[in-house]
Amino acid sequence: MIEITSWNQNAIRFIDPPQFTWQPVKGAAAYEIQFAAADNHAVKNVTKESTFDFSTYWNQFPLGEVYWVVIAKDTNGKVFEQSKMQRFTKVPDFDGEIEVPENWEESALRNTTWLLAFSNPEEELPLLMRSSAVTLYESTIDYRTEGSQHEIVYPALHYPSYIFLFLEVSRRLPDTVLGARAHQLALFIGDWLISHTLNSDWKCSRFPISAWITGDISEEHIPERGCTTVFRAARVGEAMLSLYHSSGDARYLDYAEHLADTLAGMQNEDGSWPYRVNPETGDVVEEYTSSGILIAKFLDGMQQVGHRDSYQSAINKAIRWTLDHPVRTNRWQGMYEDVKEQPPYSNLENWDACEMIRFLCKYADEIPSAIDIAESINRFVEDQFVIFGPHVNHLACQTVYPTVMEQYIFYFPMEVHTGNWLMSLISLHQATKKEIYKIKSLRAANAITRMQHAEGRYSTSGVDWRFGTHLDPSFADWYGCNAIAALSLLKCQDYFKTL
Repeated sequence: MIEITSWNQNAIRFIDPPQFTWQPVKGAAAYEIQFAAADNHAVKNVTKESTFDFSTYWNQFPLGEVYWVVIAKDTNGKVFEQSKMQRFTKVPDFDGEIEVPENWEESALRNTTWLLAFSNPEEELPLLMRSSAVTLYESTIDYRTEGSQHEIVYPALHYPSYIFLFLEVSRRLPDTVLGARAHQLALFIGDWLISHTLNSDWKCSRFPISAWITGDISEEHIPERGCTTVFRAARVGEAMLSLYHSSGDARYLDYAEHLADTLAGMQNEDGSWPYRVNPETGDVVEEYTSSGILIAKFLDGMQQVGHRDSYQSAINKAIRWTLDHPVRTNRWQGMYEDVKEQPPYSNLENWDACEMIRFLCKYADEIPSAIDIAESINRFVEDQFVIFGPHVNHLACQTVYPTVMEQYIFYFPMEVHTGNWLMSLISLHQATKKEIYKIKSLRAANAITRMQHAEGRYSTSGVDWRFGTHLDPSFADWYGCNAIAALSLLKCQDYFKTL
């Protein structure tokens, strides 16, 4: 059977015409590609190359499903091998419509109020730190009950999200009850992260816990099976820098410096970092992740607080590796603690792709062709993950638009990834002044507000605009995901005030 080998081998949707490559077949004199929209007879095209570009025919296809197959023929025209039937969906591009901005700040502050309801000051550990998500969503049900909570917690991922949002809210509202409570909780979470780490004499010395079972942070209850996600330490490091800038407390800077030094020492010679390692020995459990740019971003932040050039070599190597690998190959993969190891290109995602966009925009004067590359990455994100409008897809629903899906194995529109993309659109508009990025930013921010429910919660897994309900009532709403969505709205509000 002919095997498709291009980066898009597992993609199920495209905005732009895809180009596929397959493993050359020994003895093949030519390849016949047959393709058809759902209700049409197949069109045939013959090539001697083991690749096919749909560009020539793209405008002939309506939105919807496209089927295709590649057949190998010998010199006599006899078929002796073919691929299995392939299928993808042609999906709509951005329509360019300009909307009236919603009240993004009001939406974000309502969400913050909802989040803070899960942090009773009298509790030893607030509920939003003991749980990742709330499962029950009906407003008539007490969603603060233990039975509705997600038992696995991801401190290194979600706790920084709370810190980023709560510090921003306290900065905006310093003399209010909401601002004071947000600031208090940000400091509490930061202190908890400093005092609850992996062992200091391990290879991942004093790294944050990337995953644990509620109520027990002992090693045997870390569900990553004796390993930790390396790049999450950089996210906690960034949170420590934010706390240091806000409070001036040197403890936060000291911990950030410890994490930075340890991470720099774990970088591979080629500029990458391993994805998952045994935290005690440093032995690699899973090698590939495209997320090295997240560590480079943290190290860059360290250099802004008196560590000038201390980490520049590591940063430069990480940039070069990212440009040579995920930027070139589109293998943006290896991001989430609750996903086991996947074959290459089988579970693409977009979080670090969006982070790379922002990094390129920030250093456009120093990285050759930075803006062109950033725009190309953004188009990859849109092509594979952004839902711009109604279309035939794997979802038995219609969501609000535009929203961003997380990863291939959880291909649902999420508030957090819409917010992450929104922050990259803002960076692209700042860098290029292209109106299209401003309009997309506005629309993405509006879409997040339309994923909000009466009590302030955002739907983590999308809403069906026709019914105003979750796409699937069994899905949970994740506190940390809500926090980043709210933060992105505040950043968007501030940016639009400057225009």
